[in-house]
Amino acid sequence: MKLLLLFLLIVNLNALEIIKSKTFTISSVAKNKTASFSISMKDNESYKIEKAFKKATAFAKNSNICVGGKYSIFTTLKVTKKEKFPQELYKGNMNFNCEFKDNIKYENLLTQMKSLNSFRINQQPLNFVLSENEKENIADSLEDEAYKYAKTYTKKLNTFYEYCHTKKITLNSNAHYPQPIMMKSMAMNSAVSSPIENKTTQSLNVNYIFKCD
Repeated sequence: MKLLLLFLLIVNLNALEIIKSKTFTISSVAKNKTASFSISMKDNESYKIEKAFKKATAFAKNSNICVGGKYSIFTTLKVTKKEKFPQELYKGNMNFNCEFKDNIKYENLLTQMKSLNSFRINQQPLNFVLSENEKENIADSLEDEAYKYAKTYTKKLNTFYEYCHTKKITLNSNAHYPQPIMMKSMAMNSAVSSPIENKTTQSLNVNYIFKCD
């Protein structure tokens, strides 16, 4: 038994471990855009705000590109020179987040909102974004490259050593998504401008341990 343990120890001491790191990168241009806009309205009657907001929510829902629609209505006091006492005034706000490939559906939605002629719309910056499916496909491609490299490198090592194999692979993903193209918030009657296309870089940092006997 002692002789067997000694033999295994000698074999293990003669084994060679090679630690190697490599980064795999894929760059792509996102096709989808995201945008958000908020609606604000003032009126002396709260039910008028609710009515307008419900119509806006229906338009957004029918567009199939936006989510959101929760709103809040609060009261404030309006003071004018004509009135002796402050008058109660209602204010409402609501938000929508949208995702689309081309601007037409988004522009049509804003046109519908404008037709209500009841409130003010403020648009936030547009941004290119990868869909979840695109992100998964890129991640799968990077992993495939990482495992292919392990096989290729092992084959290369086997030209110098009697037997080599991949002992361990550690994957660490790292994604750099496009930053928003900042534009000034636009009122309801402004045209929609597309942001400049910005490449997305997604990388995979891989640590390998190869063992050769």
